[in-house]
Amino acid sequence: MMPISKVVIETTEVDSKKSTVLQDVVVKERQVNLLFNGQELGVIDGIQDSLRELALGFLFTEGYLHKKNELKRIFLSDNSSLLMVETLAYEPKEEDFTRPIGASSKSRWPSLRPEGYEETLNPVVSDLVVSYEQIVSLNLQFEYLSVLLASTRATHGAALCTNNKIIRLFEDIGRFNAMDKVIGFTFFEEIPPSDKLVFFSGRISSGIITKLLRIGVPVIISRDYPTDQAIELAREKGITLIGAVKEDKFIIYTHGERVDLGDRAKTCF
Repeated sequence: MMPISKVVIETTEVDSKKSTVLQDVVVKERQVNLLFNGQELGVIDGIQDSLRELALGFLFTEGYLHKKNELKRIFLSDNSSLLMVETLAYEPKEEDFTRPIGASSKSRWPSLRPEGYEETLNPVVSDLVVSYEQIVSLNLQFEYLSVLLASTRATHGAALCTNNKIIRLFEDIGRFNAMDKVIGFTFFEEIPPSDKLVFFSGRISSGIITKLLRIGVPVIISRDYPTDQAIELAREKGITLIGAVKEDKFIIYTHGERVDLGDRAKTCF
């Protein structure tokens, strides 16, 4: 049975002339404790859906996991408050954790990524090309499939796509959670990433680009805007970054050679 990710509550809507009592739909936020080889890493704040993918995406991008065959067991408690991941690889000790990262409002999560980790990641090499028409179509598909966002207006989404079709879309209250779910799905299903792209709802920071580099996806398309460090990292590492997607227009920030504009003005990247 699919977890319930929204609830109905009574609210009062106020405008300049009146107040009205309404039944409103809000996203259902819960916490789950993540354990890796018996060690508690922290608390995930999010919706109780696709928690396996969320955990694997985080563990893979933070250096705990490298290959699927390292996995021994994934256990989720009946009430979804505890998620345990066990591997055949080594069990990290406290001194192995090089630095904390802010991944939750409840805790400071440890990471196995060394300082300067981004510099060690190989540039993405891919022959993937996406057309203007395909980007517009993916945006429409993304809107249609973002059912939790449509009803609650309070979630982010991330979708793994071919250049013309969404393979799987994930939603969560946090943009990093949504991205980790896409990466965990790609990792667990062992999907070749070099001819795929990610369609995203949220702001693109350097941390989002780093996650894409870890999995090897060459293109990210977002409805929101990137930061300067995200643009710099994407340009350096060969990732095509497209943002500000709205109906029939968007902005190409880096590596526009992967975007087929047809008869439209040629990109200068």
